[in-house]
Amino acid sequence: MSDGGLEGGRHKIGCFLGSEAANYKTNITLKLNNMDFYPTSFAMPKETARFEREVRKSKTRSLWIYKPKNDYGGAGCYVYDARMPEFIEKVKKDVARRRNFVLQRYIENPLLIGGYKFHIRVFLYLESMDPPVGYIHNITQVC
Repeated sequence: MSDGGLEGGRHKIGCFLGSEAANYKTNITLKLNNMDFYPTSFAMPKETARFEREVRKSKTRSLWIYKPKNDYGGAGCYVYDARMPEFIEKVKKDVARRRNFVLQRYIENPLLIGGYKFHIRVFLYLESMDPPVGYIHNITQVC
């Protein structure tokens, strides 16, 4: 796979013009928050009060991943303990600036394949909804 001149070399970004907002982590979080398969997450600053309630009720150490709204490949993501002054200050500052970001509970014992975390992406093109016609992109390369 060609790296397209990007550092890291394993990312390709493709979307229909005007559809990039559907891929923002904040928008995905708002849509998937109530799904069983989606980790506990908060689209900030919109869900600040809900996040603060979650942290207050936590009896144990709680680790959170800070994710910028629309970076990819792990850029700008950091793991924090909710009690860290650095984390508390960063969240306060970004909420005050109305900066969009996601706070997602860190899964300490994730499902691994061969010792590695993984994700599955399916690229689907919907040509029509009536009648339903769609195509799944055949990805033959494993990263």
